[in-house]
Amino acid sequence: MKYNATAMILAGGGSTRMGQDKASLPVGEDTLLGEKLPWLLAHFNEVLISAQDKDHYSDKGLTVVPDEVADQGPLMGLYSSMAVAQEEWIFLIACDQVNPPWDLVETLWAGHTQQDAIAPKTERGIEPLFAFYKTSTRPVLRQCLDKGMRSLHQFLKQVNTRYVDAGGDAFWNINTPEAYKAYLEHRKTHGVVQP
Repeated sequence: MKYNATAMILAGGGSTRMGQDKASLPVGEDTLLGEKLPWLLAHFNEVLISAQDKDHYSDKGLTVVPDEVADQGPLMGLYSSMAVAQEEWIFLIACDQVNPPWDLVETLWAGHTQQDAIAPKTERGIEPLFAFYKTSTRPVLRQCLDKGMRSLHQFLKQVNTRYVDAGGDAFWNINTPEAYKAYLEHRKTHGVVQP
C-alpha cells in the first residue's frame, strides 16, 4: 500500500545516553537509519530526514530538514519538517526503532481523515515516535513550543488524537550501548524481521 503522506525519520537527537550518533550505528550491512529507508520509500510519496547536519546524510539522496531552533527535541523536528512536507500528513518514525511493526502503519492510517494525529498505545504507554500527524496542526505545535513544551505526548493532548491499541510491547528503541549490543545479539539469534 502507498500512503499519501510524507515519512519523516527523526535522526537529530542528541544521543547522549548512546554517546555517539545513533542513526549511523552499523546494523548488518546498513545503519539504524538506512535499514528503514527501503520500506519507507516504497510506501510513502516523500521521505524526509530530520537532522541538524545536512551533509551527514547527503549520500541518501533525500531532503534533510534541520530544526529551526536547535536542541528543542522531537517537537521542533516535527514542526520544522511540517514546513517543507509536500503531503498533508507526516508519518514520524525514530531512527533508533528496531524491527518496527510495519503492519501497524496501515491500521494507524485507517480513518485518518477524521483526526489530527494517530498514535499507537501499548502496555508501556503512548508511542508518539511511530505516529501520523496532520501538517495543519503546525500552529498548535508552535503554541506548545512557545509555552516551553518539548514533549510530543503533551502535543497529542492538544489536538484530536486517535489512539490505536498496539498490543503488548511492539516497540524496541536503542538508547544505550547495552541496548545496541543486545539488539545485535538478537539479530544473530533471531535474524531480521522483514516487512
